Amino acid sequence: MNKIGKYEILGVIGEGGMGVVYKGFDPLLQREVAIKVISEKVFKQPNIKERFFREAQSAGKLSHENITTVYDLGEANGQPYIVMEYLTGTDLGAIISREEPLSLIQKLNYAIQICKGLAYSHSKDVIHRDIKPDNIKILEDEKVKIMDFGLARPKSSHLTQQWMPVGTPLYMSPEQIQGLDVDKRTDIFSFGILFYELLSYKKPFEGEDITLMYKILNEEPEKLHLEEDEVVDDLQAIISKCLEKELEARFNNCSELLNDLLVTLTKAQREKTIKELL
Repeated sequence: MNKIGKYEILGVIGEGGMGVVYKGFDPLLQREVAIKVISEKVFKQPNIKERFFREAQSAGKLSHENITTVYDLGEANGQPYIVMEYLTGTDLGAIISREEPLSLIQKLNYAIQICKGLAYSHSKDVIHRDIKPDNIKILEDEKVKIMDFGLARPKSSHLTQQWMPVGTPLYMSPEQIQGLDVDKRTDIFSFGILFYELLSYKKPFEGEDITLMYKILNEEPEKLHLEEDEVVDDLQAIISKCLEKELEARFNNCSELLNDLLVTLTKAQREKTIKELL
């Protein structure tokens, strides 16, 4: 494949259950882009294509510095595709798997940027539903971008598992696992798992699919053990509230979560300064 629509194909970035992501080039605007071509098997159900375009258009209206921009939607040889901002940098999943020696302040800054992006998307009634480290890109300048919002779901949508995955098992909320209606608090639960993993480089829940889902529904993760004793209780409180099984017990929205993260960041920065002066 040399072209998709007007876009020139420069290479393959990656493949997954939803399809293939290509690095492309827009000859009109003279810029590199990422093109996700959706797999045919995803679109076997009647009217799925129309629903997909309608929902991807909703995500395409998002404009925020911490969200990957959707440029275009199209169809090539019967397969829908999404054209997005081309990003260089490192996936957060790779950073976690390598256990890179990041400071707590760096980790908090990443978490805060993710929350800012989610708070904005939720204000536009768009739920991501698949927040996980592999969907977070860390750019060279330390800016964070949430990816795959083109596959998110508007709050008003009624699409089900029949047409696309509702999430990645490890990062699913209890309501996702049970096939219940979800709202913005499902992203908060998924963020809580991501944040736990980012802080500790350990997964809060482990096991194969059935065992994993049972643990998410019924068990609490091991408490955090960090060198930063001064703020570990604050971080534990944030994660515990994100990972509440009952929706009403979680943070009501990402603005509340963001406020607690900012307070904790300020405390961590103060403690770091005191240690440096001693």
